[in-house]
Amino acid sequence: MGSKNRQAKARARKVPSKNPKAAPVATSTRETPFFCFHHADRATKEAWAFKPGGGQASELLDFLCDMGRLKWNDIESQETGTRKRRRKHHSQSIGSLDTAAQADLRKRKLDETFGDEMFRFRLSGKSRLWGFRAKRVFHVIWWDPDHQVYPTEPS
Repeated sequence: MGSKNRQAKARARKVPSKNPKAAPVATSTRETPFFCFHHADRATKEAWAFKPGGGQASELLDFLCDMGRLKWNDIESQETGTRKRRRKHHSQSIGSLDTAAQADLRKRKLDETFGDEMFRFRLSGKSRLWGFRAKRVFHVIWWDPDHQVYPTEPS
């Protein structure tokens, strides 16, 4: 195996799951993302169903096109905030999500398929796109225009 090939494999990091049934997840930071909508949750009765409407659909499509041109390491390094810098897009423990969101995942057995962490993109002030990351693929699950999957108090 060549030196470059070994280095590329070393860069791909393993993300362990506490769930033994979950598929092993490896992430690759030097590749552009692929967006998969196979698991998009359009059936939930919650506000985060993947049903962007009106101007939201246009905002989301523009965002996906922009993110699709970047490499994962560039996406992960984006920050937000003026006084306190925070990662704009990041992983989030399923256990920290709203209990109804956790129930939606369990009902569809997505926690068993993907593990105990989701990845979320921040589009704007409140808008979030939630899913699971497996290698370079982002499996879209929810569109959360009002920040309800992981509600926070204003800071």
